Amino acid sequence: MPVFFTFISFLLLCPAASAQTIIPGIDRVEMLKTTSDEKIIVAGIAGRGKKADFAVVRLNRDLTVDRTFGRDGVVRVDAGGKEYLYGLAIRPDGKIIIAGFTRKGKKAAASLASDFALARLNPHGELDLNFGTNGLVITDIGARDEIHFIATTPSGGATGDGSIVSAGFTEENDDSDFIIARYRPNGLPDATFGKNGIVRIDETRDDRLYGVALGSERRIIATGSVHNKASGKEECIVIALTAGGRRDKTFGNSGMARVGALREQNICSSVVVQPDGRIVVAGFARRAAGDTDFLIARLRPNGKPDRTFGSDGIQFVDFKNGIDAVHALAIDTRGRLVAAGDVRLAGDSQSQGDSRRSGTGFIALARLLPNGRLDSQFGREGKATMFFGGHSGGEVTSMTLIGTQKIVGGQAGTKGMIAVLRRRADDGKPDGHAEIGVEPLGNRAGISRRETTEVGKAVLPAHQLGDDL
Repeated sequence: MPVFFTFISFLLLCPAASAQTIIPGIDRVEMLKTTSDEKIIVAGIAGRGKKADFAVVRLNRDLTVDRTFGRDGVVRVDAGGKEYLYGLAIRPDGKIIIAGFTRKGKKAAASLASDFALARLNPHGELDLNFGTNGLVITDIGARDEIHFIATTPSGGATGDGSIVSAGFTEENDDSDFIIARYRPNGLPDATFGKNGIVRIDETRDDRLYGVALGSERRIIATGSVHNKASGKEECIVIALTAGGRRDKTFGNSGMARVGALREQNICSSVVVQPDGRIVVAGFARRAAGDTDFLIARLRPNGKPDRTFGSDGIQFVDFKNGIDAVHALAIDTRGRLVAAGDVRLAGDSQSQGDSRRSGTGFIALARLLPNGRLDSQFGREGKATMFFGGHSGGEVTSMTLIGTQKIVGGQAGTKGMIAVLRRRADDGKPDGHAEIGVEPLGNRAGISRRETTEVGKAVLPAHQLGDDL
């Protein structure tokens, strides 16, 4: 059955499109999650410069704003400085945890100085005063401290205590170390984990974590990069810690595995643990200046390559001759891997970046079968690309799945955006093209919604995107 795209775009729309309601806005979408009742939590940043705050919006499944949440559907959290959000988790009780870092106080004078920052919201959007101090937790480790992902254990059961695991890095004097911090459900450091709730690992002069997931028995799996002395570039790694914060000696080489991509540079930013314990990481691999591919690799529970996946445990996906990078990874209900990222064409003056934000151009999706091969039933031989809300220059940061729908979030230019890929209605007619627009009004924003029947916003025509999403 043909598919089409729905876009939710935080951008300026013509006021005549529909009536407007005054609510706070989001300027950049960073994270997406789905609740147990299939509502969509959108988290990102509101405001710019020193006034940037955490921001959370809740959408109903039909993509309308859930106005029972926060203030007319939106919550804005000020952690005391300039905030950057990279972590989002939803507890079984509906409470929402957001995380990232904040730059403030004396550290504001240094361009990159920051502290870990976490906040917890009640299901209706109020700050949870039983978490940290007035709903906030700030952790100062070094000069520059950044959280780039979080994971939570469910409450109850043999291994679930509701704790929060954050992964990132700390940097001083141009030397960065891995940081994994674990917090108790009330936001206090977990004293049973590492040293005062923090594990710090120094492997090379440039160690950074960008993703974390939890395995069985509260095992912690994190991915990121280290500095490879031979190439002088970053190299994708996976580390495993026990529940107590010790390096898992049964995994890789003393708790760390290097993903042998055999390329000039490779960085992994996403990780998922399959039900059978196998570990999938994704990011990008550079083959030459200005040319990278999606990198998706699978490891066995002991950290060795899973040679039943792709080619010797690795699958590269090349969309175009340019920067292709994965920023989000998920497993669907049929065990297939969905990787979302972006593509920037070769020759673009901005396509030389090396970070996980390296590509900004088209949305790119790839779906892999459990054996790592591209799924020919998806898109064009397993791959699909599209403009972001009708704009070239899109940057993907996150993804969540609801049934057969794939929802990706990110930014196009200065506009935070969401794109929803789904099937047509049962009658074969498109449901239409929906947009939500925000017009900044000082510290507030006007929001409007309009419906059209436009579906041709894709690089691939809609009918070429596959019958089976």
